[in-house]
Amino acid sequence: MEQREIHKTDPKFTEKLLEIRERYFGTSGDSEAETILAASKIELKEGYFTLFSSNKDISKFIERAPDKILSVRDYGHGVRLKIDKKALRGFHYCLKIDKEDESEEEQGEVTENVI
Repeated sequence: MEQREIHKTDPKFTEKLLEIRERYFGTSGDSEAETILAASKIELKEGYFTLFSSNKDISKFIERAPDKILSVRDYGHGVRLKIDKKALRGFHYCLKIDKEDESEEEQGEVTENVI
């Protein structure tokens, strides 16, 4: 498996993304499958954040925002994407708010019971 990083400017970039999308489509992975989203201050200052995944999440991101992917590295057991930081909303958006269990006054409040 070729492990070099392929940048957006590389002629093989689109072909590689399509191959990865197909390979991981519908794949839940084994018991150690994971998805890691990382955004260090250094990376964000340089204009990107990183997504590593060894399951269908990689395929979903490629389908959803292929134009935001700056580079790809295929490790065989997983894939790392460098993604334009403009595609990042913020990590707090990955959490769901369970509105059925809370009244409007309780939503967003931190209480002693939570901490």
